[in-house]
Amino acid sequence: MAATWEEFEAALTGFLEVQIEQFAVRYPEEVAYEFLVHCNAYYGGVFCYLKTRLQNYGEPGVVRYPNFPDHPPREPEGLDYTLGDGEDGFDLNDEIEENLDKDPRVDRWMADERQSATADDDDRMKFVEEFLERACRVALRLERSGAFNILCREPSFVLFVQDHDESNVDSWKRLFRARIELMPPWQNPAWPIGGRHPDIANVLFAMAADHHSRDEVRKGSYLLREAIARLPELDGPPTFTVTGSDVKLSVPENEAWARAFLAQTTELLWTDRVLAMQLLERAAQLAPNLAEVHYTRANIRSGPIPAKELDQSVADLDIAIQLDPSQVEFYALRAELRARPYYPFWDQALLDYTKAHELDPDNQKWLMRRAEVLTELRQHEAAIADYSQVFKLRNSELTWYVRNAIVGRATCLQELHRYQEAMDDWNRLIDYEESPRYFRGRAVCRRGMNDEAGATADDEKAAILERPKAR
Repeated sequence: MAATWEEFEAALTGFLEVQIEQFAVRYPEEVAYEFLVHCNAYYGGVFCYLKTRLQNYGEPGVVRYPNFPDHPPREPEGLDYTLGDGEDGFDLNDEIEENLDKDPRVDRWMADERQSATADDDDRMKFVEEFLERACRVALRLERSGAFNILCREPSFVLFVQDHDESNVDSWKRLFRARIELMPPWQNPAWPIGGRHPDIANVLFAMAADHHSRDEVRKGSYLLREAIARLPELDGPPTFTVTGSDVKLSVPENEAWARAFLAQTTELLWTDRVLAMQLLERAAQLAPNLAEVHYTRANIRSGPIPAKELDQSVADLDIAIQLDPSQVEFYALRAELRARPYYPFWDQALLDYTKAHELDPDNQKWLMRRAEVLTELRQHEAAIADYSQVFKLRNSELTWYVRNAIVGRATCLQELHRYQEAMDDWNRLIDYEESPRYFRGRAVCRRGMNDEAGATADDEKAAILERPKAR
């Protein structure tokens, strides 16, 4: 007889409880910030990760690979790191493959479910959805059982369940639907999610708006409360009662619903732009002094638009910044609009990118954009400094991410007739990849250094690379 979904869920939950306990014993000081269940649901695959702050793996801010000593270290993307397997690490996935697959209930379940779902696409999609829902239930069962309490965790520790080819928004929505089913916030205490999680807050705001559209104001109100709790800057004494419910919030009801409609606006932009704009206007009516309303309206208009509408977007951003001058995204978007080739206000764009850099000094995007504006203003020395800082922030390692910074720096160096330094950059780029642009740049340097033969050779190489490849 085939194993049931319930047996599969119980087997995976029980196995992971043991593995989490073993991890806690082995790494008692490792600070976990996320438990991730990453699925390949179409094939019935599940991969589980504990993500940590790397305390046991060398200097802060550098990811090393304990079981691959020859692999060069890399800069972590925030805190996103999965403990490796092998002698100096730990990987739940290998344990699942080696141990859980030996469980006869799981063997039967996998074989029978996969076979039954291969004949028909509708059956397959039902299988995928059921699989992901069960994965969510496993994560939540672990939470409710206290399995994570033995870990050293950040206050903002979260669970996340995601299929390999879906957006974060869809993943969070599924997990919260499962959480609502198991622990409805209108029947239970507040959910155990701490810390600041703006992405989670936006999903909860959008779900609250969905309830509001179905006239389920009371349920939506509880989700508003949960969303606000994920934004500590909004949290405070619950003094504002939501009409039609017994929920008290730390922000006025109109502002809370405006945030909900804004979140829904963002989700609908690519599927129903008309409805999205209606929701945006509704948010603006409810909370005209909410800076995010004006920022969102400017952001929606920020595509390839005529200068007249750019004026309107910049005006919206002026208001947003006046209402909340602490948001780096407001300055960055206004700078991007002011640096459009057909709307060039380079001096003002420079001021905005400089402010964005002050608010977020390690953001390479703002530095790169400021360097480009400085180049347009022919402030080449300052541009070179910014391009160099972008390179430095990426550990001075040439990758696809920073190659444009090296191109920009080389170009500025040429403008200043610092040909040897520029040629060093072109050589570095050519070693990374052979591009006709790099050879033509090096040719300019060689001519500036009276090396006509070398320049001609580089031009010829560029011409060869530019030829269409034979099919």
